[in-house]
Amino acid sequence: MLKRLRVDGRAIAIGRRTLFSNVGAKRHQEYVLDKTMYCSSREAYNVISEVSRYHEFLPYCKESFVQLRDSNEGRPTKAGLRIGFQQYDDKFVCDVQCNEDAKSDKYTVVAESISHNLFYFLSSQWTIRPHTNRKNCTEIRLSLKYQFKSALYNTVSGIFAKSATTLVMKAFEKRIFDIKRGRVSN
Repeated sequence: MLKRLRVDGRAIAIGRRTLFSNVGAKRHQEYVLDKTMYCSSREAYNVISEVSRYHEFLPYCKESFVQLRDSNEGRPTKAGLRIGFQQYDDKFVCDVQCNEDAKSDKYTVVAESISHNLFYFLSSQWTIRPHTNRKNCTEIRLSLKYQFKSALYNTVSGIFAKSATTLVMKAFEKRIFDIKRGRVSN
């Protein structure tokens, strides 16, 4: 914000910086996290694609549900979550695309939110493939793209994006480990 001041008959602009200098900026944000896990690509895909079970292991997930499933594979095509943390509680529904290339053992799970109160848009993409150099390991990439409706939330979210994405990835890693060890079923 600029303030104009007159000194000796000349106009001088004095700049002032705000705490959140880009509040009001409308831009999406993206965060990508890569992780190597000791499991097969299929094992990781089975956990990541089964949205209905997320409430069992994902932090702050109060409810997870599938509204529609693909008639051939039984994978979700429309699913949702209810997320709660302190005073925040929001439920949203996503179009889900689960793609598998059995020949190359590569998989993707893409979720695009179609109903939400806090975001202009929210999408996630999981990319799952065998590790190129480590036998019995899988490379997993989680890519989040979002834009809050609140400019303040957009600004502040950059501070928490890494820790939130890491928390999600660790929850999936633990779930895959627990299934491999027979502690829970998928």
